[in-house]
Amino acid sequence: PFAVNEMLKPENDSYFHESSFVQRIKTLINTRQMLIVFDGLDHLPGVDQFIKELIPACPQLRIITTSVEPVQIKNAKIFKLENMKFPLEGESFHIKMVQSHPAMEFIFQAAYSANVKIDFADEKLGGVRELCRKLNGNPYAMELIVANDKNLEPQAFPKIIDEAGGSLNSVIKYVCDRSLDVDEKALLNVVSLFEPSFNTVDAENLCEAANLQIGNIKKLCENLYDKRILFRMTVPDGAVRYFVNPHIRAYVITANGNNIREYTKLHDEYLINTAKKYIADKESITATKARGMITRRLNNFRTLLVQLLADKDQEKLCAVLPMLFDYWRRNYYVYEGLYWYKLIAETLKGKKYRHQLLLLNVELVWMYSQQNRQAEFDALVNETLTEAKAEGYDDAYVGALGQLGWNYMLKGNYAECEKYFNEQLAYSTKIKDPLIISTMYEDMAYYFMQKNDPVQELRFLLRNKDLLKENGLVYSGNYILNLSKLQSEYLKLDKYEESRTIAEEQKSIALKLDDKIELAKAYRVFGNIERKRKMYPEAIVYYKEGLKYFIENTNVGGVGSMMMALGACNFFLGNFSESLDETLEAMKIFYEINAHSTVTTICRAGKAYAKLGYHRKAVYLFGAVKGQIRSGRIVSAELAEEILDIDGYIKEIRTRLDQADFASAWMDGNSAKLEEVVREAQDKRYQ
Repeated sequence: PFAVNEMLKPENDSYFHESSFVQRIKTLINTRQMLIVFDGLDHLPGVDQFIKELIPACPQLRIITTSVEPVQIKNAKIFKLENMKFPLEGESFHIKMVQSHPAMEFIFQAAYSANVKIDFADEKLGGVRELCRKLNGNPYAMELIVANDKNLEPQAFPKIIDEAGGSLNSVIKYVCDRSLDVDEKALLNVVSLFEPSFNTVDAENLCEAANLQIGNIKKLCENLYDKRILFRMTVPDGAVRYFVNPHIRAYVITANGNNIREYTKLHDEYLINTAKKYIADKESITATKARGMITRRLNNFRTLLVQLLADKDQEKLCAVLPMLFDYWRRNYYVYEGLYWYKLIAETLKGKKYRHQLLLLNVELVWMYSQQNRQAEFDALVNETLTEAKAEGYDDAYVGALGQLGWNYMLKGNYAECEKYFNEQLAYSTKIKDPLIISTMYEDMAYYFMQKNDPVQELRFLLRNKDLLKENGLVYSGNYILNLSKLQSEYLKLDKYEESRTIAEEQKSIALKLDDKIELAKAYRVFGNIERKRKMYPEAIVYYKEGLKYFIENTNVGGVGSMMMALGACNFFLGNFSESLDETLEAMKIFYEINAHSTVTTICRAGKAYAKLGYHRKAVYLFGAVKGQIRSGRIVSAELAEEILDIDGYIKEIRTRLDQADFASAWMDGNSAKLEEVVREAQDKRYQ
């Protein structure tokens, strides 16, 4: 249900108040015509019950599932998929007949891709035909054998299949056993339960936690990636994303069934210990890294939360709470945050955990304000203020004051907002933790940014910088984030020297910490400065340097941002073909990591297409840009100028395409707006 919910997530979900994810999904789908495909239902225990609940509530919904065994759902239509056709025993076969036997054709294509030489002089091609028969035309198994036995002649394939046992699972086991050495298998056993977006840092930490002595893990991961067993992808997520391929996971779990509970426990303890480290280190760089690791592990965290709630393990729930606060606040997963927080609050009831409950209330208050649930917001914020002050929990008290300020800011009432932010600051004399005061300064800086008062915004950013420096927090996440905001503000004001000075400090800190990701970000800042000055060749040099570190440290989002920036620079230099390649690569990366490509990136790809003469593709993307802007998608301020001339491009392309082509491409691209109009019409009809 969580995955389906994320897929359906609308731009604004503030009108959903249901207490169940399944109920929310039913409301989102309602009478919409929609198809959902669940691939590999065998690997998703319990999902058949979820499907049974959706079907009666969503009359226009259609669901396709794939599985080895038929699903036990009433009135389901079963389609048995046959394997690819291949020559039967005694049937004559000639190379010219290959297209009438897809299994044979598939083998030739797979062999060609793997640089396996097949002697076409042998008209019967007995080895290939025998291979197809042995595997009953199963294309996946055939490709595995071909791709992993590059030096073998076709006549040797049938013998290999016999050794493997003849079934798909036995072929997978055979290929894994022959292709992985002892250390690789040991590493795979430990990490196979982790979700996608796994990286080398996780691998090293987990192997240490499991007391696994297997040498250079990073190098081992690189070797595994190079092997690309059972694995296809265009952008390496570093580490070993191939481990999460469902087939290899199934093999590992089957081969190590007795150890699964032990590994699951290891992963849970790893998550909890990392969360505790985050609390202990507060906002240090190590804590920031820990936070990043935890938030990448969202599905593992969900599983862990279910177990902790079932066990009523209050101590461990308190350990993971700060991570959850950070994750859902940063990613605006408001509805999911409410779902979990209410369950956790129910479990933590009582005097012993009153402080944690009040901090939890602050987060709930924030979520109510995001959903515009004013009555619930007012009741809970007043209760939290009263109890926090009475019981002496100053952090919860100032947190609630801050939420009152933010609530008024959302409504555009800046006078009331400033009043509560100032009340927060006045109370700061009772606060001993400098990081809480730092957050107050951040709030004030953001408030003045919203009021378009850069002088006051800079004042609070500089105050925040001095506060953190005085308290020895130069290497904290708060300090580095504050530097980033300062640099960005100076750049907006065209104060290039001041911006560069801040960037140099960012670089210096990154070098002292030996933090390659922060170093890559510093190079990105240098590139942004040169780009703002329209010094595009110089910007490209900085971007490429940063890109190198992002790739080395498997930061996919960073790679995407650099590709996007390089695409912009090459576009302004007139290198349209190179710009298009880089921009499309950025869009592909953002899509793979489940992030939205920015409006400006789509716009730039459209312009590059137009410059290269692909007018229909350009119109399609321009339509998407216009549709997203109309539906309220935010455009990056520093790149907004690139969108200003989009109407000129559209007007020019109108003269190059006939009316029908232009209209068709425009409607395709503008479908976001079209869906919005249709949904509005549906709402009115049901009202």
